[in-house]
Order: sequence, then C-alpha cells, then structure tokens
Amino acid sequence: MEKLLDHMQNNSERGENVKISSDIDSLSLGTKLALHLALIINELVTNAFKYAFINQENGEIQVTLNGNKDSLELSVKDNGIGLPKNFDPHNTDISKSIGLHMITNLVQQWDGELTFENNGGASFFITFPSQ
Repeated sequence: MEKLLDHMQNNSERGENVKISSDIDSLSLGTKLALHLALIINELVTNAFKYAFINQENGEIQVTLNGNKDSLELSVKDNGIGLPKNFDPHNTDISKSIGLHMITNLVQQWDGELTFENNGGASFFITFPSQ
C-alpha cells in the first residue's frame, strides 16, 4: 500500500502541492482482499486529487489502514472543499461515478460498511469484519 501511495504522489499533477500521509499497519491479508483494498484506496485518493482541491493551492490526503482481531478499518480523508451537497456514495448514478459504484460493490462483497463525513474536507471510512 505504501508503494501504491508513493506512486500516486509522484505521478500526480498536484503531487507537489497535495501531500499524502499514511498510517498503515503491517497486516497479513489474502491476495484478493489486498487487491480490493488497493483498488478502493486508488479510487478514493485519485478522486481527492481530482476534485478536493479545486481553487486550493495546497492540501493533504490522509490514508489509514488498521487491523485487529475483530475488524479491518480503512479511512481516506482530505482537507479539501468537501463533498457535493446531497452526496451519497450508496446512491450514485453508475454512469456518473463508476468508481464509487465499484467501491460500494467491493465493500459489500466483504460484508463491510462504508460511511463518510463532510467536515473540513471529505472523509471516507470503511470497516470490514476480520476475515
């Protein structure tokens, strides 16, 4: 995951002004779950780079992935402009947001829960039961 985030930071047009910070536990995950987490993180961080910092010079994206015997918790937060009014990732038009549709489907496949906040930027929280 750290390599993915480094790659995204180094290859983003906004990479000089928008920094990614991370706190990722050393976890032993199955290949399928690790791949799905990478897809989710990639989509959420890409969306933050694209949409969160419009008319902002600088910003930060924080990615946290922690696990314990009961659950696996992922959060992706930014300090950008926030989410659009009436935003709901569970009720997105697939033609307008295939990425969010993919995220909600992946979360459902793992019996996870997706929540979000719109406070000082966008924050997405995903919790999966231990596998």
